[in-house]
Amino acid sequence: MSSGRSAAAEVAIWAVFVSIFAGAGVLARYNLRLGRGDRRGAKRLAIMVVCLSVLSGMLRAHHVPIAIAELEWLLFTAGMALLWGGFAWLIYISLEPHLRRVWPRTLVSWTRLLSGQLRDPLVGRDVLIGMFVGVTVMSTLIVRFRLSGRAAPSDTLIRALESLSSTPHFANMAFAHQVVNALQFALGGAFLCS
Repeated sequence: MSSGRSAAAEVAIWAVFVSIFAGAGVLARYNLRLGRGDRRGAKRLAIMVVCLSVLSGMLRAHHVPIAIAELEWLLFTAGMALLWGGFAWLIYISLEPHLRRVWPRTLVSWTRLLSGQLRDPLVGRDVLIGMFVGVTVMSTLIVRFRLSGRAAPSDTLIRALESLSSTPHFANMAFAHQVVNALQFALGGAFLCS
């Protein structure tokens, strides 16, 4: 399956991903040895990522009445969910002590969200800001593609059309898949910026 990117772009993406993973592993080990890090928050984040990833897989899957095919799907989905949950835990443990020292205000709403305070005004404000930034970035990309005369990448178009094919696919793209992606990109971006 081709991503449509050049070989150099693929190598660069994988190099960044492996660098983030390796760097996070070293920092997480260091923080755990010193007794730093919000382990409870990291655990909650990992559980949320695993649950949303499984939900996303369930909403997107084309279920069939064949037990072996469903078992293969379940194992693959669970494996990917655990991988991303572990990645979220690792990044959070590696970053949280540093970000708490450098940008303490950044973690206030994040900590409130992880402790279950979904109705907190600060959490709502930050979610709205994040949504505004996301819509702005996507609008800018759409305008850029329109002005350049190029078509949007085919995988983007296929996902958009697929999300309109059924209610579960729409729920997946509108909620579960997007939340997991937003969390992963936010954690990766925070790791690269700190």
